[in-house]
Amino acid sequence: MTSSLTAPYTTRPFALYSFIIFFMAITLSVFGQDFRRDYAPKEVVGSATNGLSCGLIVVPTSCGWDIDIQLAAETNYPARVWLRITNQVGSQLELQRTNGSAVASTNVDALAAFHLPLRTTVSEIMQHSSIPRDRRAYQWWLVGHAARVGDYYETALFKLESVFPICLTNDYVLRVTPLIYKAETNDNSVNLIKFPPVKIRIYSNGDVRKE
Repeated sequence: MTSSLTAPYTTRPFALYSFIIFFMAITLSVFGQDFRRDYAPKEVVGSATNGLSCGLIVVPTSCGWDIDIQLAAETNYPARVWLRITNQVGSQLELQRTNGSAVASTNVDALAAFHLPLRTTVSEIMQHSSIPRDRRAYQWWLVGHAARVGDYYETALFKLESVFPICLTNDYVLRVTPLIYKAETNDNSVNLIKFPPVKIRIYSNGDVRKE
């Protein structure tokens, strides 16, 4: 009697588990690329110039990649020395396939970053800023506050797929050249500062390697 009553309850879980395993196998075979993608943020350290060091935070997403460009102070600076460029990408961007062929961009911001004036004025940048007038202080790096050694703040955050036509199943080589303007002391003029390029290889599985 005991075996006839308990048999249905012991076989049902096995049937359920078998169905789950079968469903997962089918799902992985179809969407395996996405299941194997590592979505953890990756940090890439770049080089320094003019007392600032740069770095990238690269975050794989289900649609592509989020790129966060950050700068860190290596010395103390008074307020309102560093002014972010008005382009949303905050840098010059170049993307290549692994065979060396370039991926062309039609993004206006990305293309304009290659033709910024080497010298301009604070008022000119503020005039063309996309930041609302009552928040223009955010155009300044560190929101215009004085910088102390170790202070860091982002200069741009954008989606790579908004700049280039990319395919999640492909690997790419991305070259990022961060840009920022440095204000002259007691002057309205600013000079364009170009950081050494940061070159990374991004993989379809979500991995990132510095080249």
